[in-house]
Amino acid sequence: MSQTISRRRALTGGAVAATSIAMPRIARAQAALMSLRCGTATPGFTVVFFDYVRDNMLDEKYGFKLAAPMLATSISTLLSEFVAGSLDITTSVFDNWAERHLAGVPVKLICGLTTADQIAIVVPGDGAKTLADLRGKTIAAPVASGIYRMTRALVREVAGVDLESEANIQNAENPAQGVTLVLANRADAAVAWEPMISSAMIKKPDLRIVADTGELYREKFKLDLPMFTLGARRELLERGSDVGKRLLAMYSDCMQGIEQNFAAVAERYAGRMLIEAKVSQMAKTAGRLRFNYVSCAEEPGRHLFREGFELLVRNKALSRMPDDSIFVDA
Repeated sequence: MSQTISRRRALTGGAVAATSIAMPRIARAQAALMSLRCGTATPGFTVVFFDYVRDNMLDEKYGFKLAAPMLATSISTLLSEFVAGSLDITTSVFDNWAERHLAGVPVKLICGLTTADQIAIVVPGDGAKTLADLRGKTIAAPVASGIYRMTRALVREVAGVDLESEANIQNAENPAQGVTLVLANRADAAVAWEPMISSAMIKKPDLRIVADTGELYREKFKLDLPMFTLGARRELLERGSDVGKRLLAMYSDCMQGIEQNFAAVAERYAGRMLIEAKVSQMAKTAGRLRFNYVSCAEEPGRHLFREGFELLVRNKALSRMPDDSIFVDA
């Protein structure tokens, strides 16, 4: 991505040459766009999934008008806003969508965006060497997020350690708080995700990863475990027969653009992520920040999510399996 063209410049750059006849046509075209309200947690990379779409006018390309994202410093607040109907689309870990779908929230899984390689349990240099060593320790974790439930289920299945009952879990309200508590020696470990992990490693080079959730899952099941996904309110999809297809196409373009232009993206959106570009680059180079666009309208993508749901059900992190109505229609 070279120089990003702002929405203002794109819409007004030719105003001097425009005729009075052209203006109503522009107004009509703008009015025809379907508005989308979005939100995400901060700090972290997920704001880019909305800013990149807006700045590169991918929303207008596919007939949408994406509003500036609401940025929530609390994951529970973000999800509450979605449940209340204040947001049309947002990012979250896929089991959050499963839990709310089972509770009757009209949510549809649209696509996967990243893999669980982004998630890890981090410890100080002199901290736990194995997962078994986490027994009895204080672990900072975002208990309102699927990231914690996903990691807890996998650790229980792979190592036989139940973090909930065998460790002291300290809630982390946002993506950065867990590693901050470890850095301040107020927690023995943290369930965290990139780019916050790399940011903490720059500040404290002896910080270690005792387990990477994506790697653990891949070693056990030979599959990628999705992490951040796009969820949409069902009533949004009911506003037109092709809304789901247009959302999928928009995010296919978005993910391709981010992947191909990652260095420029990390630099441009550092301020919005509250993460320095060198930190995002470090996470990407280490292989922990992995993008993987997966359509939930297609069977291969649905299979990945079903396998993830089954892991959670087996380990009592999800009450039962969601049926296929959770997925966006093909």
